[in-house]
Amino acid sequence: MHEMTPEERVLLACSRLVFSESKKREVVSVCRQVGLQWELIHSTAEFHGVAPLVYANLQRCSLYELSMPKEIVERFRRTFVQNLVIKQRLAAKIATVLELLNRLGIDVMLIKGAALDLLVYGSNPYTTSRDVDLILRPKRREIAEADFEQIADMLHGRPFEYDFFVHHDIDLNGVLPIDFRQVWDDAIKLQFKARDVFVMSPEDLLIAASINCCRKRYFRLKALCDLDAIIRMTEGLRWGIVVSKARAYQCADIVFAAILVAERFMGCRPPEEVFQNLIDSSARRAIIRLLSERMSFSSLVSLNSERVLLGRRMGLSLLLPYASYRRDQVLRKLKFVWSVRPST
Repeated sequence: MHEMTPEERVLLACSRLVFSESKKREVVSVCRQVGLQWELIHSTAEFHGVAPLVYANLQRCSLYELSMPKEIVERFRRTFVQNLVIKQRLAAKIATVLELLNRLGIDVMLIKGAALDLLVYGSNPYTTSRDVDLILRPKRREIAEADFEQIADMLHGRPFEYDFFVHHDIDLNGVLPIDFRQVWDDAIKLQFKARDVFVMSPEDLLIAASINCCRKRYFRLKALCDLDAIIRMTEGLRWGIVVSKARAYQCADIVFAAILVAERFMGCRPPEEVFQNLIDSSARRAIIRLLSERMSFSSLVSLNSERVLLGRRMGLSLLLPYASYRRDQVLRKLKFVWSVRPST
């Protein structure tokens, strides 16, 4: 892994949900030693979806000691406020959608960012959201046409992305054999603004967050923050169930890689035996550890600036995701990438 720049050190230190005194001292120390490119810090924090969290943690330091330019402070403040407004608007839209689905008698599950806002982050707009991901319990063929038309009209386009019974982001477009029937059986029913909604069990929530880390090449800070939040703030998380489900869903290597990176860069502390139990092969564990430490993480700034091939960004950051796939999953993934390549 390359040596971190001062900007990356500040950004990574401030992208933690638990911003300790030692991290505060680290940020102040770096700022005193060198002149920082604050515009780069802000733009990179925005790209990684953690600008509000970075701003909140910078405020816990002395902004005067950090020598932040006033215009950068204002940019961070504006990003924070805008994200808060967006989250409030999304919450209102979610309530409207849930009202319709409740009336139609259709169960719906919030996943990814929307579920974490409900379960973990609450009113704290620490990470950015631009859309809402839903799973509707019935399969498409089980919904009456008139009901489907109402749903389609309500959910068409952004900010909603939805699937029936399954979700393509969780099974990686069919690469993983996720048992969605089991996911639904284990889901928890809650209230969101007086409307019924389901969320995944804590164990499935952690697995889904790990898969999302893989989708984001493991070093997207928002994805790592989400996983860190689940590990730190979920009471009664049953690690044995996490292991057994990850193995059943054939994503144990993905979960291993995700929590390994989250432990190293976010500071969470999963039980050590989990790493041993997820992957039997010591060679596989060693390869993933090596890639997570040395080869995959090139730069927070350049994570999304690689060469484009077949409509995808190609570079060293792909090594860790593909190392965490099984051989048959690599073939299915490549087949999917080829099938959706942009037409020339």
